[in-house]
Amino acid sequence: MSLYKDKLSDMIQDAQCHGKADDNSIGETCSFSSILSGDMNDSGIKMEITDIPLNIMSARTLEQSLKGDSSYLEAARRRRMDRSVSQSSETPGVEAAVSVSSGNLSVSFSAVEIREYEIQIGDNPSVSSGPPLTIAWDYFNEAKIDIDVYEANCPDTRNRNQILLPYKERWRRLAEQAKLTDDEIFEETKKVNVARRLRAETISNLDGAQWEERMEKIQRWMRNLFRKKLKLSEKKMIRATIEMDRRERERRLAVDLRQ
Repeated sequence: MSLYKDKLSDMIQDAQCHGKADDNSIGETCSFSSILSGDMNDSGIKMEITDIPLNIMSARTLEQSLKGDSSYLEAARRRRMDRSVSQSSETPGVEAAVSVSSGNLSVSFSAVEIREYEIQIGDNPSVSSGPPLTIAWDYFNEAKIDIDVYEANCPDTRNRNQILLPYKERWRRLAEQAKLTDDEIFEETKKVNVARRLRAETISNLDGAQWEERMEKIQRWMRNLFRKKLKLSEKKMIRATIEMDRRERERRLAVDLRQ
């Protein structure tokens, strides 16, 4: 962990020495900006994206597909180019340039943007024990390094054991870097433990979920059957009442005719 952080700090310092910091840099805290560049760096990595073969999804209407007009292909190519430019400009951490030549899209990468975020206590119950860690929304340091320099000095990918942080190390970082007291860390840890217990109960009950679903179906069937019988009896009572009223009217009508 410390070796990886030391190499990353050396790369940031090298970028600062080469004059990549903004004019607004103050003291040891440096501010860098990542700008979408239209020029292609000679040292950047270039990737060619070939045209997509013609298919039924290229035409937006049935008429265009049947006539085989090539004008919609050019419009589709322009739309892909616009989307590529929009996505590259919205992607943080990488400086890229997108250009079109002879109908092909090309993308080049020239720099890697690195940001450092503050550590905060999290709420993810996936940790085995102790308080979980997360990062804040705001970052306090930013650096932009040439992609070749980054690849040349980037250490090897760490394995799972190197990434895992023990319980005591997480507690120490929250106390020293996040400036949290032991009581605050303990209270948040209790909430995480409750969420972990509820998750474990849910997982343990998954085996009986199918039987519970069957029982619910049987209960719904019985309720529907009871309601159906109740509705049938109500209909019979209504019909009997209507029939009694009809006979009573006929009887009264017959009496009136006799008189």
